Amino acid sequence: MPIPARFGIINSFRFQIVAGSILLLLISAVMLVTTNQRLIQSNTLEAFNANRRQISQMLNLSISPYSSTDRLEELKPFLEEMLDGGNYGISYLVVLRENGQVALQVGKVPQPLPAPDNDIAAAFNQGAVHSSQAILLENNAVADMRWGMNTSALLQTAQQAKRDSMVVVFIGILITGSLAVSMGVNAASRLRKIGEASQALVDGDYGKTVPVEGPEEFRRLASHFNHMSATINSRIDQLKQSQYELASLNEALEHRVEERTAALIDSNHQLEESVQHLNQARASLVQSEKLAGLGALVAGISHELNTPLGNALTVATTLAEETRKLEQEIQTGLKKSTLSTYLDTARTASDIIENNLHRAADLVSSFKQVAVDQSSSQRRRFNLKQNIGELLRALQPILKRQDCQLNIEIADDLELDSFPGPLSQVIANLINNALLHAFDDQHGGTIQLRAQADGLDHLSIEFGDNGKGIPAENLGRIFDPFFTTRLGQGGSGLGLNIVHNVVTGVLGGSIQVQSTLGQGTRFQLRIPRFAPRLQQTTSGTTGENRQPAGLERS
Repeated sequence: MPIPARFGIINSFRFQIVAGSILLLLISAVMLVTTNQRLIQSNTLEAFNANRRQISQMLNLSISPYSSTDRLEELKPFLEEMLDGGNYGISYLVVLRENGQVALQVGKVPQPLPAPDNDIAAAFNQGAVHSSQAILLENNAVADMRWGMNTSALLQTAQQAKRDSMVVVFIGILITGSLAVSMGVNAASRLRKIGEASQALVDGDYGKTVPVEGPEEFRRLASHFNHMSATINSRIDQLKQSQYELASLNEALEHRVEERTAALIDSNHQLEESVQHLNQARASLVQSEKLAGLGALVAGISHELNTPLGNALTVATTLAEETRKLEQEIQTGLKKSTLSTYLDTARTASDIIENNLHRAADLVSSFKQVAVDQSSSQRRRFNLKQNIGELLRALQPILKRQDCQLNIEIADDLELDSFPGPLSQVIANLINNALLHAFDDQHGGTIQLRAQADGLDHLSIEFGDNGKGIPAENLGRIFDPFFTTRLGQGGSGLGLNIVHNVVTGVLGGSIQVQSTLGQGTRFQLRIPRFAPRLQQTTSGTTGENRQPAGLERS
């Protein structure tokens, strides 16, 4: 926006430097005159007060001997001569006795007699200062002396000094102002040339230069400007060349982007297909993991049931054979000893069959409860120790086969309102993981399972083993899906992933792991005693009826 003509002079550097210099000089002059006048006034008043004190002492020393002997009249010629000389500035002098009567007066005494001035500065500026002094003789007041001093001469002298200082300041302002105007005009002229050259540079004349002359600062400024002009001209040429190269590069980049975009689209399609295959493989591995666990459980139960059922079958066969013998004896003639032997055998066989069938029934009951809990996520209230005991009875054959000792420390009164099936699956997976990895399929080893209340609303479960431990580089990946160190040797990499998903999802808790090589592994679970309500699925059923990840029915 152009500057109006009436503001052109005001906005010029020459005007601003001249006006600024004059304003600065005026301010300095005012401050100097004010300070000078204040110093003149202060020094004049200080000199007057010193003179007044000297006169007071001199009069006191002169009058006190004559006042005590009533010889004051003898001093009158001396005092009149002192007043007539005018060297001391005294206009009158009055000596009063203790009763207030005038003992001596010299000069033009004003009537009535003025009171002594308290404000000496104000009285001095008014032209006369009235003072009072007790006449002392051996520290005793013998009379009272009043006198007045005319300050007109001193005031005139002070005023003349002030006028002289103002003249000196005015002459200094004229000289300094003239120098400032001359320097401002010279500086403005040189700056105007540089400004015109700058405007030419803006308009596209990149070869414009200014003469290098004048004071050192202006020569350096002109030299820098000429160097800047040459640099800009060189940079403009470089910029034009860069723009040409950039246009060529952009064209090449567009072709490369089109090629890369097509390649990315093709890679995305391939990636989507890979993700679909991976999801299918994961679903198959999850199903395989469940089936493998179920197969191991069924194999163990079958092995455990084989003993009591085999014993019962053997005893029943023996009892049937003894019964056929008894029938033959009855046809040929039954003896009492034969009947007694048969009854003993039958009684023993019945006890054996009954005990073995009860044992088989208990195993079937435990297997049935575990199977129901592991195949559904139905929520119910249950006793933790009883629930885990039923699970461990089903897993006992596997533990016995590997000669693994399981120590359990669970309080009898730990009641939960949660999902026993998923919790049993978590404990079973931790046990299977320990048997497979911690002890490396070797016989022996100890597993410790502890559970205790953690406050009023939570439960702490600690599962630990004294196995070989987990390497530090694998400790952060054990909960990842498909991560296993025994791929193809019985490990699918989903056991601990299912544990993590169930604990943090269905049970609403948390799980942490600590391990040291050669010293075993410890899992720390913290779950609420009242499990959170699961959200509804899209089918409209409540979350309590849906299956958590890794626990679907096979």
